[in-house]
Amino acid sequence: MTKTMTNKDWRSRLPAGLTAHWPGALAILFYLVGFAFFPFLNWLLISPLLLGVYRWVKAEDWPALLTGLLYVLCFPHARLGFLGFVCLAPVLYAALRDSGRRALWLGFLAGTVGNLGKLYWLVYTISYFSPIPFPVAVLILLLLCSTLGLFWGLQFRLLHWAVRERRLPLWLVFPAGWVCWDFFLIWFLGGFPWEVLGDAAFHIPVYNQTLDLVGSFGLGWVFAFGNVVAVELWRFVRKERPFPTAFAAALAALVVAGFLYGAVRTPQIERAMRAGRTVKVGMLQGNVDQSIKWKAGFREEIMENYARLAEETKNDGAELIIMPETAIPRRQDRMMSLHPEISRYATDTERYVLTGVPSKAIRTNVDDPRGPDIRYNSAVLISPQGDDLQWYDKNRLVPFGEYIPKKHWLERIAGRNITGTLNFEPSGRYALMPFPGAPFAVFICYEAVYPSTVRRLNRLGARFLVTITNDAWFGNTSAPYQHWAQVAIRAIENRRYVARAANTGISGIIDPLGRTLMATDLYREAELVGSVGVMELHSLYERIGDVAAYAAHAVYLIALAVGLALSRRRGKE
Repeated sequence: MTKTMTNKDWRSRLPAGLTAHWPGALAILFYLVGFAFFPFLNWLLISPLLLGVYRWVKAEDWPALLTGLLYVLCFPHARLGFLGFVCLAPVLYAALRDSGRRALWLGFLAGTVGNLGKLYWLVYTISYFSPIPFPVAVLILLLLCSTLGLFWGLQFRLLHWAVRERRLPLWLVFPAGWVCWDFFLIWFLGGFPWEVLGDAAFHIPVYNQTLDLVGSFGLGWVFAFGNVVAVELWRFVRKERPFPTAFAAALAALVVAGFLYGAVRTPQIERAMRAGRTVKVGMLQGNVDQSIKWKAGFREEIMENYARLAEETKNDGAELIIMPETAIPRRQDRMMSLHPEISRYATDTERYVLTGVPSKAIRTNVDDPRGPDIRYNSAVLISPQGDDLQWYDKNRLVPFGEYIPKKHWLERIAGRNITGTLNFEPSGRYALMPFPGAPFAVFICYEAVYPSTVRRLNRLGARFLVTITNDAWFGNTSAPYQHWAQVAIRAIENRRYVARAANTGISGIIDPLGRTLMATDLYREAELVGSVGVMELHSLYERIGDVAAYAAHAVYLIALAVGLALSRRRGKE
């Protein structure tokens, strides 16, 4: 008599490793297939990965996974900025209840998952625009996110030591420490501060206007404190602590004050926007495929296409025509007059033109091992007569995209010179573009994620801001929207209009309240003409900069020093 095989019998005949890990393996398969065929899902692609790893982690690890997911939801496209007040609470509560080693692991897991959801698009960038195969690109993403996760883990391990072992106040150590670690991303491996916690405030209407007071890092302090309050409230629910009256009142006061400030400040900014003169700007979106951009056979077609778009913006009344980052597919020698292929856009239209173009200059130190030429990723303002009025050379370069961090170290390890296209250098100079009656500053692409860089440019006397970029590297993912949101945050912090020209989108205009006035679709050729206001007012953030981040460093370092002093005293006893 034949016996019917049950599910249990069927699984028992499979190898033990397969039955143990099939959910995670299936989840990774869904993740890769989903990324390849359903890019519209973008940030949701991390969900099947989370659902599949439940067999690989302990039940006590779920707070870390929950934190990772909530952290992703703070940013585009979900736009659930209020989650910034609670997203870290699950892992914070779990880390403080367990051992120091477990705190390290939970922080690492939460950071890795959160950054995977935020930076998943790097797989497309690496695999599509380099010879690196897709599976290897996934491994590179995992390596980067696990490195960022390690920083989370170290932070939670230090927090466990300071709060559990040295009895320092959680409400003081955690917010200051979180801001310190977020600020550290500005310098790590050349800098990668892509969407810090305080950026979640942008997705909270009215409250986001407080960005002009203390910037993203200052609001990161408020969000981190909100997570401390959430933990204390959870402890109250579990009857572990009394109701945190003082903490809850302090957080409520900060939030209410923020909304009141936003409600009062918004009409003030709107009046200033109506009072000033306007400049009509035209933004060109060539939609040039990155795979053909630098091929000689396509150069004439690309440049003629931009000439046609420039003529259309002129006919629509543009006073200033803005072209994207490296829009001109040729390199300009700064020791020579502007090449006619570059100046033609201004002379043909009889308009001022700002365009991105690679350039090179002669190095003053002839003995420099990097060679005689300095190569810049530049922007140039061209007069209607074809003269180059002012150059600005990008200062914040993309690590491993435009240059190689610690290149001399890597060359020593490799035992040979590393050559190729990754050879741009920062200029260290900041410049104001002398547009008649309304000088402006330009920041290029990746510089938008550095608050201090945009602030420094604005303080030169800019009356509005321009940013040029080439987001073709991102593909049809959430990255272009993340990038756009960070530009909008810079508009609020500095209270300036921002006009943006992007090769494949998003191009458009953002007002000083961070609102999108006009915007193009992704991967569409377009020309857009609109007005930007000439703003005279100055925000508190423009005046004081990232004082909140520096104060956080002082508080955090003092707290750690006190903890060390307590350790030594107890050691002597």
